[in-house]
Amino acid sequence: MHSFFSPILADASTASPPLTWIESMALGVPVVTTNVAGVSELVSDGHTGYTFKTAGEAVQKIRSLLENENLRGRISRESREFICAEYDIGSIARKYKTIWTQMCE
Repeated sequence: MHSFFSPILADASTASPPLTWIESMALGVPVVTTNVAGVSELVSDGHTGYTFKTAGEAVQKIRSLLENENLRGRISRESREFICAEYDIGSIARKYKTIWTQMCE
């Protein structure tokens, strides 16, 4: 798979970023999505995927991933590296423990 196209049309009713993005990026599949609140937590434009504002911009960015193997490979690696560094289960568990400990104090 060259990319995961995941536009968010109703940003007020969506919890962003979705878990499917993390799962895709862990497999080295870059996310191409609408530029809405929360997206920047995972998608760094041109590094771990792409964001877009218009349909034309989405087409352009998807096309670049399809046509440029080097670009696709680099973004795929950066996606996987980012997720593996920031979202491994041990790191997530420690973050939750810290939050819950602070809430109980």
